[in-house]
Amino acid sequence: MTTENEWEEVATNGPAVTNLRNEPVYELTKYIYVISRSKFVLCHNPSSEKSYSKTQFNIKNAHLEDHLPDGMAPSDYILSQCRDTNVVNHIDMFPKRPLIYLDEDGDKVFNVFPPNIPIPPDADLPDPQPFLDHLFWLYNENQEHVDHVLMWMAHVLYKPEKRIIHGLLTSGDYGNGKSMIADVMEALIAERGYNKVAPHIFLDRFADWIEGTRLAVVEEVEMFEQGRNFDKIKENFSGNRFSVNPKGKPTRKINNFVHYLFYSNHVNPMPIMVNDRRLWYVHTRGTAAEKGSRYYDWLFDEFLDPHANKPEPKLGCFAVAKYLRDKILPIIPETFATTPPPVTQDKARAILSYKGDLEELIEDEIESAVGLFAPRQFFRWKSLKSLVKESTGISLSHTKHESTIQRMGITRKRCKINGKLEDICWLETDKEFSHDLEAMFKDTTNAGREKLMSHFYEQNGPQF
Repeated sequence: MTTENEWEEVATNGPAVTNLRNEPVYELTKYIYVISRSKFVLCHNPSSEKSYSKTQFNIKNAHLEDHLPDGMAPSDYILSQCRDTNVVNHIDMFPKRPLIYLDEDGDKVFNVFPPNIPIPPDADLPDPQPFLDHLFWLYNENQEHVDHVLMWMAHVLYKPEKRIIHGLLTSGDYGNGKSMIADVMEALIAERGYNKVAPHIFLDRFADWIEGTRLAVVEEVEMFEQGRNFDKIKENFSGNRFSVNPKGKPTRKINNFVHYLFYSNHVNPMPIMVNDRRLWYVHTRGTAAEKGSRYYDWLFDEFLDPHANKPEPKLGCFAVAKYLRDKILPIIPETFATTPPPVTQDKARAILSYKGDLEELIEDEIESAVGLFAPRQFFRWKSLKSLVKESTGISLSHTKHESTIQRMGITRKRCKINGKLEDICWLETDKEFSHDLEAMFKDTTNAGREKLMSHFYEQNGPQF
């Protein structure tokens, strides 16, 4: 696997360099030129904002021109004298490939897959038991839960070429140490590969944060009550290639090797469907008060944190890494990455909690295929609100309930019916009718209006 200091071994035979490490011009070779983006990017952190056009690169490095042959700009030096080592066609991620490799088309690729931080080879590592004990307490003294978490962590670290199709969702009391799993992983993955992503950014369509990310940590996910939004990003877990859409820039594709940790202080923080394959969920019962602040200070600052401001770095994280590699990795099932995660009791309860009276009513109505939900019908939103109110007492004015309606496949659209603007609904699960209906709304001829109204339930059925 590529290590972070590999770029320090670059051998460049440019005319201005006799010993690259000792010459000022070495600063130039910290950058690589990406043809597809027309940019110079930092070798060790290509996802940073420090990327430059040729003109910008020359301006930034104008002070180095005295070390180059007469008339040679810094950009020319890279493009001509360092072409083999510092010029690539595009950027991608691929575990266990070299820093620069050739793809199937023969194009040179800059591999931005972030490596693991190596375990110090000669260090006297402590016993990892304090972290294992913390997991046992955190996951309600359920060893099966602990084993699943440990296998997930080991797989992410040591089998990164095979992406796990599910993420871990953990909820519980604020400050009870549930995020220490993320803290350990952060210490063991190269800095650019660990990314804390706010929920609204995670759901955003631009998703430019994903490039170079191995582990995404999403906290405070209760906003995912807007379940339909979560449905939109299911491809994040299953798609082999991911579309990155930087604002104001062309969309590009990159290999998907991202794994997800979700945290929340709330029970059942996001909707989980009956057939969900993307989430393993446990609600931790332990509270921060049970352990006290001294416990957390010691566990992190004195045991886990390799960056602690102490006379010597703390090596607990590396002890955990060694334990995962030597003890857990060998017992991980071959199908672990592709098999749906176990349905925990908390996940089963979460599924039931999102299948209340409203969801059961809509399921029954859709299954009956009569009334509002007769085949190839559309109807007023207010008619659906009346039906739900009369049947369950639920008002559809709440955003959460509207999201449930959308999640169950009911489209709501503002359209003109009988000369009046109305909120109109239909089942988008009937793809053929949904397509036909969109066309009928656009046909404003008399024949088109008659054809449209023939599908309007309230034209022929009872008024709610």
